[in-house]
Amino acid sequence: DFTEVWNNTRSNVSVAVVSSDVAALKEMIDRGKPVDVQDNRGWRPLHEAAAAGCSVEVLDLLLNHADTDVDWRTFEGETALLLACKRLRGRTLLDIVNRLLRSHASVNIPDNEGDSPLLAATRAGETDVVRQLLCVGSANVNQCDCGFWYPLHEAAERGDLATLKCLVEHGCHTQLSVRDECRMTPIFVAAQQGRLSCLEFLLNTARARGEDSLIDRGAVDKATPVMIAAQKGHRDCVELLLRHGADPNRTTSDNITAVHLAVQSNALSCLRLLLDAMDMKKLLSDCLQPFQRSQAHTPASELEDMISPLHIAIEWGSHECLRELIGAGFDPNTYLLRVTELLEQLPRRVHPRYHSALSYAVLKSDVASVQILLEAGAHPHHLSDECFSPLACALLDPNKQLMRLLIVAGGDLNRLCHRGNPILQVAVS
Repeated sequence: DFTEVWNNTRSNVSVAVVSSDVAALKEMIDRGKPVDVQDNRGWRPLHEAAAAGCSVEVLDLLLNHADTDVDWRTFEGETALLLACKRLRGRTLLDIVNRLLRSHASVNIPDNEGDSPLLAATRAGETDVVRQLLCVGSANVNQCDCGFWYPLHEAAERGDLATLKCLVEHGCHTQLSVRDECRMTPIFVAAQQGRLSCLEFLLNTARARGEDSLIDRGAVDKATPVMIAAQKGHRDCVELLLRHGADPNRTTSDNITAVHLAVQSNALSCLRLLLDAMDMKKLLSDCLQPFQRSQAHTPASELEDMISPLHIAIEWGSHECLRELIGAGFDPNTYLLRVTELLEQLPRRVHPRYHSALSYAVLKSDVASVQILLEAGAHPHHLSDECFSPLACALLDPNKQLMRLLIVAGGDLNRLCHRGNPILQVAVS
């Protein structure tokens, strides 16, 4: 266990260092006591001094010793410089970092997890230390940890604009295109966390470097910065990304757009921005089922079917977004959802293949969505022989309120399809 120190493994020199007993430390060094003895964690006296924020006088005694290696590593791979950056803050940290740098401490030695002094200082928000590591120690700004997390990611996630600027302006060949293990860029991370000032700085820097394509650089699932900003409800970030030229029409690997993600989060203000910016004709067409596109002579997509955002709004209870989608052209009597799980109450031979928006809302017992859809003109009966009857859905989990709403809206209990009366079939089952 490298997190717990066993006192019986500490040398006398280490004990003097931890106690900040300069006189005792000097006496032991003069008597030839070793300064390189490790404890159970692999820590030597120098590690203790750096981690505890000891005085520069204590550090001088150790660093000036002929047997001292400023880059000694613990069993977890930590140097004195890294321990200081992890554990100290403020002026104490800056003084110790400067002293270690004067002794030519290497700033690019990571621990066993890939954590580096620069990444640790960035995580701590110590901009002055970051500047010293870059300008004096020539720290590698493009060095990541074992999860491919870079200092730029860290500063962007924290919304630390001062440190972010320092990394970009003082780092040697700072790469804005670095990606973590999920393939997220710093721009993506800033959009995800709603860090508007950091996002704007990164976008302006990318544009100045001719790297405009980074604005749409997707993560592992091809989600783009504008998609994640919409999903998180960061309206200002969505607006900024669109203003800088982000493409709102892109899709993820499972054929989802930023509109779908905004609806999922009921981010109405983001949804409105996206609907104004998107190619609505294409979106409305892409959300049709394959047989509907065939009838409309629309080219088939190579991607999997795009789910209707109406159904997503119902699934997540995003009622404001549901109204907005209908107003934008999503006809509640047109868009269907393919049934992927058969209901136990219905025999396979008579099981419908699709849900209309209304039948899906009834299935979810979502009264508010049902009312919105009926007010928008949704038909209370099945749209075709392949679609669920909303009235039949109301019987699956008997709901008098929903049944009454559907009947008042003109629902016909005697309406037949080629398989018979779907309402009677459910009632009997």
